[in-house]
Amino acid sequence: MGDRDLKRGKIYLAQKVVENMLSSYKEVIKDDLLYHNVTIIDSEMKMATNISIDGEQKMHLYGIADRVELRNDNLTILDYKTGKVKPKELEFNNIKELFELPEKKKLLQLMMYAYLYRHNENCENPNLYPQTEKIDCGI
Repeated sequence: MGDRDLKRGKIYLAQKVVENMLSSYKEVIKDDLLYHNVTIIDSEMKMATNISIDGEQKMHLYGIADRVELRNDNLTILDYKTGKVKPKELEFNNIKELFELPEKKKLLQLMMYAYLYRHNENCENPNLYPQTEKIDCGI
């Protein structure tokens, strides 16, 4: 039977990893709802906008944020990662690093989500999505 046997092998291990991830996620959500002032605004939120550079170059920016929430009245955009993220990957000294250093791609992605949230043209009903002075992002 090989990989088709659901009680052993690669498929069994993959199933256990997924079960563990879902259980951890459930505990995070449960903790948020019980002990923090958290309101989930959207999950898998599609955001898009168009920008123009020097009035000539036009670009379409698009992203999908895993979760958008109000946490203690602060808007927070979350991106889930399956692997570990090192604290150094979320630090930068200047904006140029975000575009030049591959290890900064997660940070650039979060900053892009914050920009897209502010300028989202993909929203059918923008009144459902609160605007706050500050946007927090996290992994």
